[in-house]
Amino acid sequence: MAAQKKKTGKKAAPPPQKQARPVRREVGGFVCLLLALCVLVSYFGVQAFFLTLLEKLLKGLTGYGYWLWAAALAVVGVVLVGHGGRPVRLRVTGTLAIPVLSGSLLHLLLCRVAYAPGAIGLPSLRDLWVDGLSLRGGGALSGGLAALLKAGFSSVVAGVLLALLLVQVLLELQLELLLLVRQLLLRLLQRLLHMLFHLL
Repeated sequence: MAAQKKKTGKKAAPPPQKQARPVRREVGGFVCLLLALCVLVSYFGVQAFFLTLLEKLLKGLTGYGYWLWAAALAVVGVVLVGHGGRPVRLRVTGTLAIPVLSGSLLHLLLCRVAYAPGAIGLPSLRDLWVDGLSLRGGGALSGGLAALLKAGFSSVVAGVLLALLLVQVLLELQLELLLLVRQLLLRLLQRLLHMLFHLL
């Protein structure tokens, strides 16, 4: 008799299905690009409900840093759309910190408003917000950070700390963005070579 194979009751496991790649970062990137466009349009005084609300929010929070938000949001959008699966948390956080740090540094250098000390010796957030809206100060977030550093260290030390932190963030982002541009150019070159190969 020929040897018969015994059948077991176990079924072979089906091959794992290929999971769809999540698109959260890409959606966030397109939202940031849209916000960058809205901020850019608000620079020219266009009056619309959402544009005015966004302008007041960014001016109230960062004051002088408002002028850097369109570029920062555009860079974040490009980084998120073209991430290619790489980690982007540091680049996004660093880019979004630039308007805040710049607003703080400019608040220390340019703001000549004498604020009445609040309960803990710092200016009230309301006063900082109002001066941020009129671009006479750093706003609630940037001006508050500047006032906190000034109260804790001094104007000179706070200015040096903010300048060093801003330079560090810019240097890190420059290296990251150069790598991103290099990868995008390499991908483009690969596609062009692939297309050329198929034409021949």
